[in-house]
Amino acid sequence: DFKLIFTFCVKTALSAKFTQHPDLKDILDISLFAWIGQIVIVLFVRMSVVLVQITAGLVATAAFGVVMRLTSISKELAQQIIYAGSPKVARLAAIDEQHKTEAGWLTLALARRSLLLTGPLAVAAIALGGPFLSAWVGSEVAAFGALPLAILALESAIATAAQAATNTLNLTGQH
Repeated sequence: DFKLIFTFCVKTALSAKFTQHPDLKDILDISLFAWIGQIVIVLFVRMSVVLVQITAGLVATAAFGVVMRLTSISKELAQQIIYAGSPKVARLAAIDEQHKTEAGWLTLALARRSLLLTGPLAVAAIALGGPFLSAWVGSEVAAFGALPLAILALESAIATAAQAATNTLNLTGQH
């Protein structure tokens, strides 16, 4: 029951034992930083939709939403390829310098694989994006969405390859 769980959490958070915890200040400091980070991320992610709606209208906003969903699917699939290799990259990089080189080659292979997925998707979006959007959401939305779909699909293909390198730098502490 949600009410029971909520009551338990509130009572635990307000209990004297919890508030006297020696690491409470550190926990709150880290939590505050994470909360602020999440708020900033949400603002930046949603800012593009708000700007499109203010400047281009409702139909363009609908087209933008459809385009963002399609390109995010491409990015998510590519990220799964990259993240599947992350544990091995981290293990290799932690051993020694020679293994760091192997981690770099693995990162390159992961970037190529993600590009082999997102590249053809970008080509398909550029070539067939307009007809696909017309069939799916109608010609009015497709008129606004075909060009942004092509641009964002190309950006997705390039960005996912760069993400493999960023992921490795973060995993190896070289950022």
